[in-house]
Amino acid sequence: MFTLRYSQIGSHLKWDDATFTDCRPCEADGMQDDIIELAEDLSLGPAVLNNLSKLNIKQRRSLPQCLMNPSVTDWPLGKANEEARRICESALDRAREGYRDLRHAKTVYDEYEDEGRSVEEYPAMQLDKPTKEKVYEVGADGVYRRRGSKTVDAIGWGDEEVSDTNRTENADGTTSFTVRSIYFADPYGIECFNVVELIIKVEVVPSETVA
Repeated sequence: MFTLRYSQIGSHLKWDDATFTDCRPCEADGMQDDIIELAEDLSLGPAVLNNLSKLNIKQRRSLPQCLMNPSVTDWPLGKANEEARRICESALDRAREGYRDLRHAKTVYDEYEDEGRSVEEYPAMQLDKPTKEKVYEVGADGVYRRRGSKTVDAIGWGDEEVSDTNRTENADGTTSFTVRSIYFADPYGIECFNVVELIIKVEVVPSETVA
């Protein structure tokens, strides 16, 4: 028999310089810490299905409903592979809803366009295009100074659905699914677009290896 192992990894990817306009260095550091904490709070696991109930309330808030109290946690291999895909789809649906102070990036972008707002006015929102980022170095006096810029690949909008490109098949016939969701972090309500990434992974594993 086989069961599923579930994990999430949240991380900060990119700052929106507009977040720190007119901030003192100590204020900017505190704001960065807040946003990094929002991202890291998304991380949990890896945990097998029958252990998810042991997660704390804060961690369980980010889970899809189907994982809260699963009635079945072991299946034959073929069914386990099907369940892995179904649960990954449910997790991605949950991820699109966003979290505290984290809004699904593509949803925000589409809302701006639907409202007739010019997204070109917000360069930090352009996740589907390569961008130029400022490069800073610390001088001998301990002061950060700009040293030019570099081109950074487009971050993209993440996965909108679970497809075969998200699937990995192992030699023993088990599969895993990995999807990516992207958010704008704005804990201060100042219309800024700091980028946070969530990676969700669902793996099929032999039940006896996690007993």
